[in-house]
Amino acid sequence: MSHNDFDLLLSSIAALTANQVHRLRSELDRRIGKGPAGSVETMTAAEQTDLEVQERLLEAGLVSEIKPPIRNAEAYRGRRAVLIQGAPLSETVIRDRG
Repeated sequence: MSHNDFDLLLSSIAALTANQVHRLRSELDRRIGKGPAGSVETMTAAEQTDLEVQERLLEAGLVSEIKPPIRNAEAYRGRRAVLIQGAPLSETVIRDRG
């Protein structure tokens, strides 16, 4: 593949939906024999539905990006809630919006 063809391929990837990117990633992982935990990553029906909802929200302009699902929660295990003083944060947000 020429350098120009490869650049065209990369620019085409930028126009893909999140679902198409996921399908492309799965195909590339399959071709190189890699994937999470040594297996080909596949989406469950619930993940597919969630992705479709997120794509609709993105198209409607309600979200600015679709982030990939968290597959490894290890980084989140030691997290602690942030303590705030005063009124609950939800009340502060509602008050400031009004």
